[in-house]
Amino acid sequence: MRRSKTLRWQENRTFSCVHQPPVAEIAAAGSYNRGRWAEEILHTRGPITLELGCGGAETTLALARRDPTRGFVGVDIKGHRFWHAAKTVEVEGLGNVAFLRARIEYIDHYFGPGEVGDIWLTFSDPQPKNTKGTKRLTSPIFLRRYARMQVPKARVHIKTDSDDLFALAQKEPPEAGYEITRIVADIHAPLPTNFPADLAEILSVKTRYERKWLARGKRIHYVQLMRSPVNDQ
Repeated sequence: MRRSKTLRWQENRTFSCVHQPPVAEIAAAGSYNRGRWAEEILHTRGPITLELGCGGAETTLALARRDPTRGFVGVDIKGHRFWHAAKTVEVEGLGNVAFLRARIEYIDHYFGPGEVGDIWLTFSDPQPKNTKGTKRLTSPIFLRRYARMQVPKARVHIKTDSDDLFALAQKEPPEAGYEITRIVADIHAPLPTNFPADLAEILSVKTRYERKWLARGKRIHYVQLMRSPVNDQ
């Protein structure tokens, strides 16, 4: 039987890998575990990798299983979405994974400067009516927040079915101090022969939403950004 949202929320509270600090406190200029994730929470070497708007966290799990020496955190405001992944972490004993229920506009209240390496944005809401970019996770507003947390030359991986978001992800990054390093119009078409095998492996992991879009005949796009070494925003 499919568990209700309420039951999922209740079970999340019993999982040691799930962190649910009060959103109101963070919004009022609070912080949570800032600077502590790698060594104290995940007992790994930094920097850590984030999946923002992680949903079912399929990418987080795939990355964590590939490299148990690194730390990974899936972030989503809707805890019922990552419930199954959190349960998997508990069952498999994946100590290098955590989940954070948080609003991503406050993401730099949770992670400090140089604490984060790569960031994955998997099927983020394109927010077509949000022309100012205050809600779109790929906008310069959000990229500047990510830059404050990331180490130099860290990457932002954008995976999307949205043609509009794909276009914007190629247009806006230089405004926020990022260089575009890879563009793939269809990740499920044959990739270039020199395409990194480890990246191809992770991109081949299909989320629940991705399977739905593929069944409708949509192409899945990918854009990779690199944080400028001199980005001090």
